[in-house]
Amino acid sequence: MRIGLEIEVSKIGYVLYRNGMNPVINATAEAEEDLKDVVFTVRSDPPFIMESSFKADGLASGARMDLRDHLRISLDPSLLISAADAVPCRVTLEASFEDGSAESVFCDTEVLPFEFWPGFEYPDLIASFVTPNAERLADVRSSASDILGEWGMDPSLEGYQGDRDRVAAIAAAVYVAIQRMNVNYVVAPAGFETGGQRVRLPDVVASSKEGTCLDMAALYCSALESVGLNTFVFLFKGHACAGFWLVDEHMADVVNVDSSAMTRLVRNHDACAVECTCMCSPGGTSFDDACKAALERLDDAESFISAIDVRKARTSISPLPTRRFENGIWTVDRDEADGTSAAPRSVGQVYEEAEDREMTRVDMWKRDLLDITSRNPLVNMKVGTKAVPLLVSDGASFKDRFSEGGQFTIMPKPQDWNGSKTYEERPFETEAYIGNYGKAYQDEVARGWLRTPLGEGDTLASLKSIYRLYKKEMEESGCNSLFVTVGVLRWFEEKGGKTPRYSPLILIPAELVKKQKGYSVVKYDEETVFNVTLAEKLRQEYEITIPGIDPLPTDERGVNVERVAQTVRRCIEGQEGWEVLDGAALGVFSFSQYAMWVDIDKNIDRLRENPVVDAMVSGSVYRADPELDEDADPYGLCLTVAADGSQIKAVRAAGEGKTFVMHGPPGTGKSQTITNLITNAMYNGKTVLFVAEKRAALEVVQKRLDGISVGNHCLELHSDKTEKSKVLEQLKRAMEPAKEYDESKLDDVLAALT
Repeated sequence: MRIGLEIEVSKIGYVLYRNGMNPVINATAEAEEDLKDVVFTVRSDPPFIMESSFKADGLASGARMDLRDHLRISLDPSLLISAADAVPCRVTLEASFEDGSAESVFCDTEVLPFEFWPGFEYPDLIASFVTPNAERLADVRSSASDILGEWGMDPSLEGYQGDRDRVAAIAAAVYVAIQRMNVNYVVAPAGFETGGQRVRLPDVVASSKEGTCLDMAALYCSALESVGLNTFVFLFKGHACAGFWLVDEHMADVVNVDSSAMTRLVRNHDACAVECTCMCSPGGTSFDDACKAALERLDDAESFISAIDVRKARTSISPLPTRRFENGIWTVDRDEADGTSAAPRSVGQVYEEAEDREMTRVDMWKRDLLDITSRNPLVNMKVGTKAVPLLVSDGASFKDRFSEGGQFTIMPKPQDWNGSKTYEERPFETEAYIGNYGKAYQDEVARGWLRTPLGEGDTLASLKSIYRLYKKEMEESGCNSLFVTVGVLRWFEEKGGKTPRYSPLILIPAELVKKQKGYSVVKYDEETVFNVTLAEKLRQEYEITIPGIDPLPTDERGVNVERVAQTVRRCIEGQEGWEVLDGAALGVFSFSQYAMWVDIDKNIDRLRENPVVDAMVSGSVYRADPELDEDADPYGLCLTVAADGSQIKAVRAAGEGKTFVMHGPPGTGKSQTITNLITNAMYNGKTVLFVAEKRAALEVVQKRLDGISVGNHCLELHSDKTEKSKVLEQLKRAMEPAKEYDESKLDDVLAALT
């Protein structure tokens, strides 16, 4: 044998093709001798994988090549569309040599039917079976609208434009609409959550009147997504159900395996879980009881497998198209957004858009870190659960008052205010609807009162939501996300557009204080900043660069609001309908990841000097350090808490700069080991950055370090202690022991130790 070949292939299906996934998990070649002009070929029988080849000019003996980086693996959609049943398939990897000989290996797999979900091997692909464009969903929406009318409510299906109760009412109406379809429940195949199952898409469920738990969950999520709600699919052992966000949010990751995280969302009234089999005949279970049943399932951590956030999945997972049998062949409907059938705007623009689609991994990371889509309130601010306008007649003077540290009680609209109609049409253009309140404004702001253009109930509901989101962000990430905004850009996505978008310009960090009755707002001890997300959107999408905003221009009273407004106005000249207006708002705006965006943008070449990062950027396989075989002898290590043999090996390996993953179930001493890793590094004169997704993980290690009297050497950089005064206090505490040290006592201490 002249070359060692390996190939591993997952199950193949149209859903993988639809989402651009490579079914070849592993394809490698290792030369047993020096080789020249080797041609590698991948093919399958039947030819679901199109034959692909590439030529390697030479391979040295012992050299190993990852062929996935070179072979272009393409699936044949025409064959995959027509797959009605599982079909055996053999995938062959062949190496052909210059003398005409060849060696090959193969991997047997199977091709899945068109509507088959592969199971937990690809949990995120369940989002493809949530199909909001299904034809029969029009009947569901019509019925749901009628049901809202029966309940004496507005029949509109407006997504997240209302509060949580309104969102729940829409979801309940959809639930009842499906319940009235009289679908019969069908038991799901045993072990479907691991082996997968054929999923009846919404049109099939509607016509056949049959559905499993997964079919019903996909149907319900499809209907909710079609009315603008963000959904979940929950997978359990032998079962599936659905859920939806009560607020316009999504999880950080597509798949979440922490059942407690889901139950917290539900109990915090941020999300709702629904037992979808309760929609099947005889249909006697109320929506509230279905929600209660689903929450009981979520509480069973042993049965829970994962939650798939469909909204988050949409960044990479597309819904399956409708499949039709016409003229003796299977076809699928073309996407409405398919650019190949769109009339070109201009030759240059078509070419530019095609080039823009070729994004690197780094581009995608940067895009994900800095959300410049209209979903982000920093780009498209909306009144509701995340932001509320403030009735301010002069943004510059208000900024001065607020920045000086005054506390303002937030109150509903004045009783005799005449600007309500204009507000409803142009919600963040305060200067257009301040109206007759302008006369009373100066007196009330001097009293420490701030008005909103909302009634008492709506004001309280918005502030309650903002307060909850602000506190949640602070508790989970340690980042302040609450700001008072001054200045607003009104803009339109397209020339001649009719729907204005509003983006805040200047963000003043704020703190919302809950009072016995209502809320007060006060400045938070951080720097005022420009809306960098907006600046990046203008740069990327409109080629507009705003100069002089980092740092912001100042005058004798702080940030010069008028100068910022004039600068932006000059930059947007020529944009039809765009204008910088005098408006103010209070809202939750999360943009803490911008610092990470800048780091990647400016330092990616330096970051790639690390082999792990380089592998992530290039998509190649990173060869981690081999199995740790370090001695468990603690000699030479600084172990400040008890450690067993495996923990000592980890501390020694980390001290030697090796890369590895340490894992274990709760209670096995991971935080103990991390404590020893940190103190051993400190003992060797190193500085350690300890990062965790959740604040609680940081606090556990912090307490252990406090317990061994090295807590003063820890500086909290990502918590509510990042205010300047608190950082200085931490530094002061760290330095005080050094000041108190008395060298004359050293001999006595050493004598006592010996």
